[in-house]
Amino acid sequence: MKTILYAIFALSGAVSLAFETLWFRQAGLTFGNNVWASSLILSSFMAGIALGNGVAARYAACTARPIVAYALLEIAIAISGVGLVLALPSMTGLVAAILAPFFEQLWILNFVRLGVGFVVLLIPATAMGATLPLIIREL
Repeated sequence: MKTILYAIFALSGAVSLAFETLWFRQAGLTFGNNVWASSLILSSFMAGIALGNGVAARYAACTARPIVAYALLEIAIAISGVGLVLALPSMTGLVAAILAPFFEQLWILNFVRLGVGFVVLLIPATAMGATLPLIIREL
């Protein structure tokens, strides 16, 4: 059983990195293909991993069936990850409308652009981070 869990977790990690790559490409199209978009993806991904890991590590001991919680998180990751890949390109018009009042103030424009993108990408990344403490608890 341990070998199967190790393989599942390794596959999950590989898929998470594939999602990060896809989000990087899609966010570049939505938020601008520059250093800001790169920073957005990296920071939200790492912050989500840390946040999810911290929350799950704190509450994993309270979980009676960590493997079920792990499976539910993987489903949430799949749905939100694919949803983001599909939704980011269609968000370009919405993001442009939100940012239109700030085109003259570059620092506000970048702050709002990064804030919106950060929050959107934080959700699946947090679920990704929560998986490690749960699988460790199961093992």
